[in-house]
Amino acid sequence: MATPSRSCVVPGCDLEIPEGLKSQGRCLDHYIEDAFQKLDQASDFSRSGQGVDPNSLKWLLTQVDCIVETLSGEATVSDPEKHLKLLELILGIANLNEHLRHQAILPGRPVDGVPKQHAG
Repeated sequence: MATPSRSCVVPGCDLEIPEGLKSQGRCLDHYIEDAFQKLDQASDFSRSGQGVDPNSLKWLLTQVDCIVETLSGEATVSDPEKHLKLLELILGIANLNEHLRHQAILPGRPVDGVPKQHAG
């Protein structure tokens, strides 16, 4: 029985996959790039009032666990800049989730959060 590859699945990349990101199949660099792209896309949809695909949101929220596991692993994030990027990613996901939660609680308010004026 062959052992699973521990190298990044991105063509041309042979960097090792950290333990916490095994399920993603990407090295830390490519994982961060991919996750930020998905976060940016979801944030853009949210800001434009289009809403966020529930599967995309679920994927992003699941990434928090992956990131925490990666950060708590044995020296998998020795580069301070990558460590910072992972923390920024957690913060970005949390901010998006909070923004969406407020939109759901206050459905009568537009995306910018300013209450609509009622004619009276």
